[in-house]
Amino acid sequence: MGAFTRSTFSKRSATAALALFLLVAWMPAVAAPAPKTAGPEATVFFCPSNDLECRLKKMEAFDVTKVRDVWVFVAWKNISPGLHSQQLRFSLKRGEHYQTIESVFTTAAVPGLPAFVQVPKKSQGEPTVMAVLPVAGTYITQHALTGMWEIEVILDGKSITKAKFQLHEPD
Repeated sequence: MGAFTRSTFSKRSATAALALFLLVAWMPAVAAPAPKTAGPEATVFFCPSNDLECRLKKMEAFDVTKVRDVWVFVAWKNISPGLHSQQLRFSLKRGEHYQTIESVFTTAAVPGLPAFVQVPKKSQGEPTVMAVLPVAGTYITQHALTGMWEIEVILDGKSITKAKFQLHEPD
């Protein structure tokens, strides 16, 4: 027999077979990656009332002497079915946290839901969750907390987007 003994041949064959197996097993994953599903996306719009149609007006500024509440609507895309928790974290222009409003909502109406679970209305075909930031007679007007405000939208504990609106004194 030449330079190869039976035991050497077996070790080399086993190593080659393992390398070939790993290469074949790895190639399909490289050649055809698993399709990624789009994650949830949020569009935020603001209104002086609970009227979803104000989405078309694209309001971003409110006179603190004329608005009672700022209604915040979050329209969702690519949201998975089921129960979700949405948090809106309101911050002042200097970044100070003012308030967090949490809304629990479901993507489909189910009989017997607790009263605190919101069934989103549709705005331009998208499930839309609403929340209210009281303005008139609150700390906001009592302490002239005017200027640019920022809202961070959090879905099920994950930050999704940020949006801004302005509260101003009369012109």
